[in-house]
Amino acid sequence: MQTRGELPLASVALVLPGFLLEVFSTLYFRAFFLNLDPAGAATFGALMLWGYGLALVPTLAITYRASRMTPGQ
Repeated sequence: MQTRGELPLASVALVLPGFLLEVFSTLYFRAFFLNLDPAGAATFGALMLWGYGLALVPTLAITYRASRMTPGQ
């Protein structure tokens, strides 16, 4: 059984490596994605940032809901 504090930590542990690796793949876009137009690097980085951010939304919703529930509910 997981505690209330473990879910946010697990979500961050899942998303954080992607955040960190995306920095390098966006900086060196031309080297990582040879067949893509380098002009799309900013769009690619923005979409990846949104994707990782949206991965954290369910965690925030679950954590917020759990914090508002009383032990009797």
